[in-house]
Amino acid sequence: MHSLAIKNMMRQNILILGLIIITGAFLSSCLFFGKEGTSSGTPPLGAEFYRGNFSVSEEPVLNRVVELTFTLEAAHDAPNTSIEIFLPEGIELVEGSLVWRGDLRKNEKVEHGISVKVVREGEWRIRAWVSNEKFRGFDRAFFACVVSTRDSGKILKSCPTPPSINQPAKRE
Repeated sequence: MHSLAIKNMMRQNILILGLIIITGAFLSSCLFFGKEGTSSGTPPLGAEFYRGNFSVSEEPVLNRVVELTFTLEAAHDAPNTSIEIFLPEGIELVEGSLVWRGDLRKNEKVEHGISVKVVREGEWRIRAWVSNEKFRGFDRAFFACVVSTRDSGKILKSCPTPPSINQPAKRE
């Protein structure tokens, strides 16, 4: 009889301990997660957090100064966001800053423009690196290829993978 009472008391203790653990997990998740169901430092999984693309004001023909614009949009508020543009050796910065810093609001578009000039014919990869203090570890790179000759120029949304991020892309 005595061992039956001990077994019942152990079951009750295990049940109470289980309820405490479940309640603690529930309460901590309520404190940890924000209004949109994501933690304050983690963007939602499966969603594209940033959307970005490059554009130019006119054909980037060899030695022509053009406005290169990187447009960025965030799916959620992203305070203290940084955009850093990396130009390859065949493209020179004429005017503007390669870095933009500021607060990005949900679905707000930010356009960061610089004046550039292609100084060597070829196919060149441009990179924009987007980072954010709130969402560390979810930084994102965006790429575009500029193809330029003396007579024509265009910007492509994708380009072949070069040997290095800021080296000319290989021709196929």
